[in-house]
Order: sequence, then C-alpha cells, then structure tokens
Amino acid sequence: MLPSEFTSGEPVPSQPVDISPYLAAKRAKLIVQHDDLDTAIAVLMASTGSDDLLIRRLKKRKLMLRDEIEASGAMSIGGSSTSAVR
Repeated sequence: MLPSEFTSGEPVPSQPVDISPYLAAKRAKLIVQHDDLDTAIAVLMASTGSDDLLIRRLKKRKLMLRDEIEASGAMSIGGSSTSAVR
C-alpha cells in the first residue's frame, strides 16, 4: 500500500519523495506481527493436544514475515541486512 500522497490523484511531485519513514513503519509492523506469531506458536506448542497443522502453518507464515522484514531492510537507504528477527 502506498502512502496517501501517492494515491490522491494529484500529479506526481517533480522532486523525489522520501519514503524511508513509510518503509520503517512497515518494517516495524512486520516485526510486531513476527513476534506475535512467535508467542502464539510457543503457547500452542506448550498446550496439550495442540494442532500440529496449525503450528506448521503459523511457522510458515512466520518465515514469510522474516523474509519480508529482511527485504524491507534491504530496500531502505543504507540497506543494512542485519535484523532483530529470530
């Protein structure tokens, strides 16, 4: 999703627009989702009679989020490949 300044129907600005705050916000949101999945997986694994298929799906989603986080870090200016994702 693009920032509202790109979807307003107005002409594109002649000067470059800094989207790094948008990328940082998106990356932060992905990290929160990743951490939430990590917590949910831990709770499910600790419970008796947990749904193995659900756990596998959540783990797969968590890996997809990790890839998105790493990609968003590479897109930012400076493109540091380090991340706080486990």
